[in-house]
Amino acid sequence: MRREPLWFVTDTESDEALLVSVVIPSIGRDVLAEIVARCLSEDPLEVVVVADANPDTVTGVLERADLLADSRVRVVAGPGRGVALARQAGVDAVRGDLVLILDDDVVPEPGLLAGHRRIHEAQPDRVVVGYMPVAPHLVAKSVTAAIYSGDYESECRVLDADPLRVLLQFWAGNFSMRRADCDRVPQAVATYAESLLEDEEFGFRCHAAGLVGVFDRSLGSFHHYRRPVRTFLVSARAQMVAARRLHGLYPGLMAVTDGRRDLPKAAQAVVWMSTRPGIGRLVRAAIVRAATQLGAGPPTRMRVRAVVLARVVVQSYE
Repeated sequence: MRREPLWFVTDTESDEALLVSVVIPSIGRDVLAEIVARCLSEDPLEVVVVADANPDTVTGVLERADLLADSRVRVVAGPGRGVALARQAGVDAVRGDLVLILDDDVVPEPGLLAGHRRIHEAQPDRVVVGYMPVAPHLVAKSVTAAIYSGDYESECRVLDADPLRVLLQFWAGNFSMRRADCDRVPQAVATYAESLLEDEEFGFRCHAAGLVGVFDRSLGSFHHYRRPVRTFLVSARAQMVAARRLHGLYPGLMAVTDGRRDLPKAAQAVVWMSTRPGIGRLVRAAIVRAATQLGAGPPTRMRVRAVVLARVVVQSYE
């Protein structure tokens, strides 16, 4: 049977009706209940919540919302060794033909499940990535949310311009795959044990397996991104270490970016000083301390610049 282009396909014209299983790795964030409730409103086959940390908290969030009374909701234990292995635990537990994986701080908009299913029914061998901008109310009051939002929107513009980059700059949190493809490409592998940039590593393996990435802004959700400045900077440092590790594993795919190029000349000089033996440690400590204090309020140009400078500083020394 000849497949019609995606925009002509309807549920009644599709070759098969895919049963959707939702997987949500969780550490018990408050918005988990809203995520599960919105997924249930689209009548999936099941919603599998992976309690990867704080299992009592995860269960408590669901119980308070009376969600465990729904037979479609199941809680399974995660290994507690990072989100990639937690996703795999959820994939191993599902029964559906199509697996939609959501982070526990990504709240779906209406029609998300149906939209993912529609694309997969029209085109096989796809990894479908939905849009998950940071929730506007968080961007308005958090410096780190504003910075993360800017980074994410820049990445989305790249994907809009070059769809072939979807798997090479992979952002998990709102994505789907057919179960058969999940079996071919596991969420985690023993050769990469880092707990950061696992999304990128997974995308590289999907690319190598011949899957095709699709980024669709109509598959909407909102990311409830919350990070204190100090946690944001610690993570930024760890991400750079992981990026160097990934570059060694995938030298033709993983690029290690240098944030100094985007800074003004004076800021670049400060970063250079922060890398010098002896004085560098004092400079780094002073910049991180200033950014932590300044970044506690709503985003202003000065506060954002201070935290961005601190991020480059912590990522620049060996």
